[in-house]
Amino acid sequence: MKNKNHTVLFFFIKLIALTIIWLVGYHYVLKPTRIPDKILTDIITSIVTFCMNLHNNTAHYTWTDYASLSSAYIMKGGKAVFIIADQCNALDLLVIYLGFIIVLPFQLKRKLIFSFAGIIAIMLANVVRCLCLYWISLKHPSWFYISHHYVFSILMYLYIFLGWLLFIRKGKTYAIG
Repeated sequence: MKNKNHTVLFFFIKLIALTIIWLVGYHYVLKPTRIPDKILTDIITSIVTFCMNLHNNTAHYTWTDYASLSSAYIMKGGKAVFIIADQCNALDLLVIYLGFIIVLPFQLKRKLIFSFAGIIAIMLANVVRCLCLYWISLKHPSWFYISHHYVFSILMYLYIFLGWLLFIRKGKTYAIG
């Protein structure tokens, strides 16, 4: 019993330390320079724009960075029609997903496989989320706020939870400390 308590305590100490390191590093070093925010926002925005152009044969969508607002605008006919802010680029979701995987006592190979697959899956889910939000903004604008702030947030966190469940299922742990 004592060993299990030690394992759980060590897990939470690592989780808290990783969280503090991330928050301090992100808010004081990375966020002011938009690293990696700009890269992720650009990736999400370019894929969303590409998908919008695949679906629409009449209008051509483009996008542009709007650095002063830490976001990117998707344009249609020179007019901004959708904004993807740095806060919507899935960085927080990636950090939460990866942080949990990093501190769990599993084999490095399994961690690397699930980390890479999880990053791809979360980014793709975020693209779908953005596309759905754009559609909602066009077809049902009164639903946008609740969809953006609640429905899709819950769905994305459930998606991450599912990734964690898949990660811990049938994985071989190793002893800590």
